Amino acid sequence: MRAAVACCVALLLASAVLGADDHSVIFDEDVDFAVFKTFIVRDVRVVSERPELKFPAVAKALATTLRTVLTKRLTEVTDRGDLIVECRVTGVDYGIGPFGRASVVQPGRSGGRGQPRTLNVDFTEATMVLDLTSGATAALVWRGVYHDSEKDPQILASALIEDATRLLSQYPPKKK
Repeated sequence: MRAAVACCVALLLASAVLGADDHSVIFDEDVDFAVFKTFIVRDVRVVSERPELKFPAVAKALATTLRTVLTKRLTEVTDRGDLIVECRVTGVDYGIGPFGRASVVQPGRSGGRGQPRTLNVDFTEATMVLDLTSGATAALVWRGVYHDSEKDPQILASALIEDATRLLSQYPPKKK
């Protein structure tokens, strides 16, 4: 009976992880963001074992979204922008193992003693880090981080566009 209760609790906790997404924005409070008038998107990288995430169209769509949102406030240039934009997305697969514990699924690795040889992927977590660096000083002035987990990596790939838009909606930051 206790084992059944423990399994139910573990499943509830795992489902809470799947529904969770969170974000945070940090910035240099000493920077006058009004001086930034132009930007350049330098790099958008997606690192994941999931084909749905590492598909080149995902990185291209993210770059397009960054440009679209930022051109509402800034002007895009091809060289020497006031702000340099870089975006990195990392996708990690998790499986629910014994006792309802989430573990990273590593392709090609066999399980340990008493564990199955491979763990099924139950959900994928993506972390997007969006950095805005001063073109003049090369100092990081603004960073947005978004974590999202989904059972279906296709939904996760689609959500990245909305996640990037949410992060950039907080630029320029409002000083307290």
